[in-house]
Amino acid sequence: MTTVAPQNINQFALAPVRGQLDMQISARGVISGIISANEMSTLVAGNFLKLDSAVTVGNIPQFVAAAAGDKTIFVLTRTVKAATFVALDPCEVAFFGGPVIWEEASDTIAPGQQLQDDGSGFMEPIAASSLRGIALDPAVDGMLFRMILAGNLLVGAQ
Repeated sequence: MTTVAPQNINQFALAPVRGQLDMQISARGVISGIISANEMSTLVAGNFLKLDSAVTVGNIPQFVAAAAGDKTIFVLTRTVKAATFVALDPCEVAFFGGPVIWEEASDTIAPGQQLQDDGSGFMEPIAASSLRGIALDPAVDGMLFRMILAGNLLVGAQ
């Protein structure tokens, strides 16, 4: 991909386009998602989480517990209905990072993967220390996905 076609946000179709902010997430600093089916333990509010990189489809963020020593930017929050969570439970997760923006992939991307731009403005897995953000959704080449803007602040975190 070498050129970026001009895109027009269609406010009536409510279809996201590259470069558009996800205002629900950006305004609150909280992501709604589910505990991944791959999570085998019971989680409690305050546990640190990471995105489940084994998830390859869908745009609902799926979280697993972060292991001791994992670098992460996510923490499980208490809801009005629950303080403990098991696999497939809906959850809300607070995060440290910038706004969430829709971007276009130039390679296969897994949730939680650190990203850089490929030189033409499209996002790819990080190969250097030029972190631009963290993938919120899985994506393949040419697909739109959500990314948490991080800049170089969080190199090594997820």
